[in-house]
Amino acid sequence: MFINPENPTRMEGTIQDNQLGWILEPNFNGTLKTDEFIMSININNGSYRDEILHKKIKENEKKRIILIGDSFTFGYGVN
Repeated sequence: MFINPENPTRMEGTIQDNQLGWILEPNFNGTLKTDEFIMSININNGSYRDEILHKKIKENEKKRIILIGDSFTFGYGVN
């Protein structure tokens, strides 16, 4: 994410959360540019890195997997 120049302790695209500390900002869309890569960041209304938040009810034969973790799990540098 990006360092917020108005508040250097906060990364742009994140918001403070009373339980978790910091979470991804719902509906955030941005681009991270470094010397190594350009990365599009799309956060949905559920604070997940995805374009849409999938409906909670699913068909029985379908499975969903959620990955929770650090910058590797986030896909830092991956479009």
